[in-house]
Amino acid sequence: MIFRKSLQTGDVPMSWREANVTPLFKKGSKTNPLNYRPVSLTSVVGKVFETLVRDALVKHTTENAIIKIQQHGFMKKKSTVTNLLEYLEALTKARDQRIPVDVNYLDCKKAFDTVPHRRLITKLEALGVQGNVLRWIENFLTNRRQRVSIRGSLSEWLPVESGVPQGSVIGPILFLFYVNDLVDGLECPILLFADDAKIYKELKSPEDAEALIRDMKKIEEWSDKWLLVFNEEKCATMHIGHNNQKVDYKLNDKTLKKTELEKDLGVFISHDLKPSQHVSIVAARANKIVGLMKKNFDYLDEETILSIYCSIIRPILEYAVQSWCPFWKKDIEELEKVQHRVTKLVPGLQDESYEERCSKLNLPTLEQRRLRGDLIETYKILNGHE
Repeated sequence: MIFRKSLQTGDVPMSWREANVTPLFKKGSKTNPLNYRPVSLTSVVGKVFETLVRDALVKHTTENAIIKIQQHGFMKKKSTVTNLLEYLEALTKARDQRIPVDVNYLDCKKAFDTVPHRRLITKLEALGVQGNVLRWIENFLTNRRQRVSIRGSLSEWLPVESGVPQGSVIGPILFLFYVNDLVDGLECPILLFADDAKIYKELKSPEDAEALIRDMKKIEEWSDKWLLVFNEEKCATMHIGHNNQKVDYKLNDKTLKKTELEKDLGVFISHDLKPSQHVSIVAARANKIVGLMKKNFDYLDEETILSIYCSIIRPILEYAVQSWCPFWKKDIEELEKVQHRVTKLVPGLQDESYEERCSKLNLPTLEQRRLRGDLIETYKILNGHE
């Protein structure tokens, strides 16, 4: 009854438009507010109704093929893996043909928090969102407020005058509507994951670099028009391949910095397209946790060790692995050594061989799991699941 009335009238209860924000530290100086990620807690009842609105929006986008194919964020059958696979396939093909490639990584400054509400409603209308749903969304975005919650202490309420609501159910898809036309009119391939973007071009002639320069100007104009600001300090150019002329690219009259290693959707991409640096980074992270286990616990039983390994350590070693699967023996061994160390922690198995420990613990090797994951991903792609 409440849901029906809310949709019919377009009226959203105030409690659905409020959020308690808990800041989570990311990295850097703890005295810098920009180094915290805001996590918003909103009304549970409101989220249930948001789910109905989101489903209606998803149905609308699916039936009318609204969201551009370059967008991989928050889309059914798409993920960080599909984004990275498409990207790295293009780069690898170019490398095999000895064609240099330039890539510009683009970073939006607080993109979700700065979406102007009036412009968002205009875009929703233009993309066919109408009637009660549009009226409800407009009301949902109006007169929002939030307060900060730290260790039980609450700040005063403050108005939220822009942005798609963090922590909301419909926030992500509203953002996809807003950035949907970023790709329009571009000459070069571009891939998106929500607000993460990378635009690239094979450089077969000097004119190709000029095309990428023109596209950067179009992106700059889009940013000015729709008030989503790029953080030039975090944007970067990667030059890939031999005989690359290493052209400079600009955004808002600032030359983008050059990078040889970029963290792209959680995976470290090297300018030589080899996975070794990513392998070393994730293996070091995983080994650090194993070291903490050994240092802080005198005794851990088998169940606890396997629980920590399977839920925390192994996912670090396997995140998006289909896009960076190691092929050199040294990289394969570096990853496998982590599981080797973990299995040696299990009481009573220290004197067994690695193969015997894995067998008794019912743990496939990481190499076996990667093969299985590759087969599953291939099946999904061939059968239209991704």
